[in-house]
Amino acid sequence: MKNEKKKSKKDNEKNSGDSNDNNASQCATDWKEHMSDCIKCLNHMDRDNGHKVTEDLKDISNYTVVVSQTGARTMKVLIGLARATWIVTSEWIEQSFNEGKWLPPDAFQWSHYTKPLDESAEKTKKQTLFHGLRVHVRQGRENYNVFPTSAQLETLVELCGANVVMDDSCDYDYIISEKEIEPKIAGKNIRNKPIVSAQWLFDSLQHFERLPIDSYKI
Repeated sequence: MKNEKKKSKKDNEKNSGDSNDNNASQCATDWKEHMSDCIKCLNHMDRDNGHKVTEDLKDISNYTVVVSQTGARTMKVLIGLARATWIVTSEWIEQSFNEGKWLPPDAFQWSHYTKPLDESAEKTKKQTLFHGLRVHVRQGRENYNVFPTSAQLETLVELCGANVVMDDSCDYDYIISEKEIEPKIAGKNIRNKPIVSAQWLFDSLQHFERLPIDSYKI
């Protein structure tokens, strides 16, 4: 009986966790649908200043504004930072809807992205963040289930101005990888170059500064 009770308790906890995940996913879906509906109405009301909704990370060339529900540092937000786009709250859409026209997005930025965005917009006129660097991305290349994927990291690296080196036998300045991967492919750093976590890339992007690598080395 005791084992059955323990098992039942664990099952209940698992079911509760699954239910919470489903609720969170449903809330996110509902939010996106609500935002999309508002955007469609706004484009109808303000025909001179329309915006197109895109969910595809591959469609990064058209990003001008990233609307973030929570302000979390997602891949879309990081891509937005790399492209010096506005990272705004959903208030931008909601208040624009109430006004019946698209309002300027700069007044609705997430506060923790405001400074990096201002700096990136200025710096990109002269030189991008990782200009001149050669980076080899190893994350996920050996069929390990690591997120974000190599392709996503390579996109970010290129948007920051670095050159992606696909072949690890070629010359490069840094390797981006993860702790979970390196022990399984030890010995492949044939050029003895620094191996850093993807966090270095993410943190540098948020601060729009090429941060020292010491605390990010693997």
